[in-house]
Amino acid sequence: MYGRIITRFTSKEVLELIFAWVSLSMAFSLSFGAKGLHTFAIALLITGSAFVFHELSHKFIAVRYGREAEFRVWWQGIAVALFMAVLTYILFGPSGVFFFAAPGAVYVAPLVSSWRFAEARLINLKVEGMISVAGPLSNFVMCVLFEPLSRANLFDLSYVFKDVVFINVYLGLFNMLPVGPLDGRKVLAWSRLVWGVVFSAFLALYVLLG
Repeated sequence: MYGRIITRFTSKEVLELIFAWVSLSMAFSLSFGAKGLHTFAIALLITGSAFVFHELSHKFIAVRYGREAEFRVWWQGIAVALFMAVLTYILFGPSGVFFFAAPGAVYVAPLVSSWRFAEARLINLKVEGMISVAGPLSNFVMCVLFEPLSRANLFDLSYVFKDVVFINVYLGLFNMLPVGPLDGRKVLAWSRLVWGVVFSAFLALYVLLG
């Protein structure tokens, strides 16, 4: 039953994923002081480590459970993110840049089942929860991988690794908020325990690294 759908990326999906990635990178690059292509390239790599892997994790897990899944850009979310980033940059400078990172999401087709409604609903809650938590967990893995590198000062890139850790913590924590279309709402609907553990882990990392 599971894993029979081949992971396909439509050209529209790829273009929208790239557009969202670039837009989020533009917003994040302002925290470096908007110093040109060099800082934008760094922001592109850092944001890619968090945002792209986050969204792909949703898609791959959805496909693993036999669900059609596609990334779709959220134009209003991109507009809000860029507006907030520019406004906070003007008001507070690079160190005060802040924005909501919600440029798009992976939309998963609902499960069609002949089971009784109550049983189908429970299955849906579990699968939706597992698909939703996959994104934040990918951010947590990136934090674990890059945190030691941020202390090693390899090739004078410790500041890059620190930013990789920070944006993964920020994106993971933000998405675990149990509100609106964010991952946290679906995870909480599936399992309070899983939501509590993952949210607490990100909150602790945010406090410790902040």
